[in-house]
Amino acid sequence: LLRRFSIGFISEPGLDAGGVAREWFSLVASELTRPGYGLLLPTPADQSRVELNASSHLANADDERYLRAAGRFLGKALLDGQTVPALRLAPHLYRHLLTHPCSLANVAGVDPALHASLASLLGMDDATLESLGLDFTVCEEVFGTVQSVELLPGGADVGLRACNVSSYVRLMVEHRLATRAARQLAALLAGFRETMPAAVLCALSPAELEEALCGREEVDVEDWARHTEYTGDFEAEGAAHLVVVWWWDMVRGMEHGERRRLLQFATGTPGVPAQGFAALRDSEGTVRRFTLHGSCGVAVFPRAHTCFNRVDVPLYESAEEMRRGVGMALELGGTGFDLQ
Repeated sequence: LLRRFSIGFISEPGLDAGGVAREWFSLVASELTRPGYGLLLPTPADQSRVELNASSHLANADDERYLRAAGRFLGKALLDGQTVPALRLAPHLYRHLLTHPCSLANVAGVDPALHASLASLLGMDDATLESLGLDFTVCEEVFGTVQSVELLPGGADVGLRACNVSSYVRLMVEHRLATRAARQLAALLAGFRETMPAAVLCALSPAELEEALCGREEVDVEDWARHTEYTGDFEAEGAAHLVVVWWWDMVRGMEHGERRRLLQFATGTPGVPAQGFAALRDSEGTVRRFTLHGSCGVAVFPRAHTCFNRVDVPLYESAEEMRRGVGMALELGGTGFDLQ
């Protein structure tokens, strides 16, 4: 696992100089989030993030094996400098990967309603707490069946009072962020540790770990343009070439999701490196900047060489013709490889 992978797709004669591996990581990340596996669920706070499914064993008898593999996959992505934005985790999971403790504030990142409820309890007096009729249990719904789970032994017989409300909040935080899916979390962490020991990560913050694994969420077009090289028919004029001007005008006019699809098409991953486009690399770890190659030999659609972060662009006769050609290329799908 510590050695760099060389990836090949069946029936696709791709040369893995980086792009094939990037697409493999991207595809596996997307596959792990499929509902059919029952491993991960979208968080209430942000549907683009996922958290562990505490009931995964009911949907997948091999859930621990899959989650251990998912942990190895995350560690391998980090080790190889790959971004996997399709597998953007709930914020508290990055804290667990780094062995950082979780607090009430971290609940807001996954369940804002629960966070607000728990925070409000801390300011209540004894009479108000007693009137709520709460005890040290929590109700969990599993496939339509509500189950009561004790936060501590005999919790159903312990009423909530001012003297124990802080303990109640602490136990609720532990339950929501760890113990409700303790078995699943242990499997994920075990796999992650196999490829990425905790000592190696001690200098990272949770936010830095997320950025290293998922890249930047926004695609900064100006940064992209600033760190682009031009070859072929674009080499002489560079960014001043009319077709290049049309290209960047088109990208600036795209919605966020479409920009990410274009980035996937061009580089094999929709994620931007944490250090920006200046840090685009190949499979050997060498910086290989994005390149626009002007080519009169390309008829209608642009052609991507993801291993080299390069797009061959036809010499379009109008900006509208370019938008149609690029749009159709993205609709047809930005995956698959051929030899250069």
